[in-house]
Amino acid sequence: MIKKFSFLIVGILIGIFVIIFLKIDQNKIVASNYIEVIKNAPPMLDLTNNKTVKLGDYVGKYMVLEVWETWCPACKKSIPELIKFNESYSNLNKLKNNVVFFSFLSNSSGSNNDIVNFIKQNGINYPVLLDNNYYIGKNFGVKYIPSLFIIDKDGNLKYSKVGPEASSVLQAELLKMIK
Repeated sequence: MIKKFSFLIVGILIGIFVIIFLKIDQNKIVASNYIEVIKNAPPMLDLTNNKTVKLGDYVGKYMVLEVWETWCPACKKSIPELIKFNESYSNLNKLKNNVVFFSFLSNSSGSNNDIVNFIKQNGINYPVLLDNNYYIGKNFGVKYIPSLFIIDKDGNLKYSKVGPEASSVLQAELLKMIK
């Protein structure tokens, strides 16, 4: 009886792991799809300047993309490094005309006015795109925030990180890619 029960428990656990593995695998995006995700992204409002951005206009450039929310403590910790990165990457000749940087948040961060106030209060100097339908987060398989991605000019994922990242690491990763 105990043996049968043990086999049943082991079987259930194996089944759960297989289901979880298959579910995780379904959420992955193959590298060739990133370019399609970017091309098909809906126009998004940049809350730093009130202009509409079409990500598809930037295909062919290296893209640094961060998904975050204003209510997330780890996201708030990443802001100073992202400000530093935004101020410095354009000064490096190799990066200046080859890289674009966008951050994305959803309306779960509050109203547009709340978000604009947050941007001003925190001195954010980089584009903050309102992704109302969480298009980027869903299509990039984001489960935790902040999530950062570097996509190369051909649409391949070259770097990803969950949690805050140092400006110097982002620059180093980009410089490795752009020769």
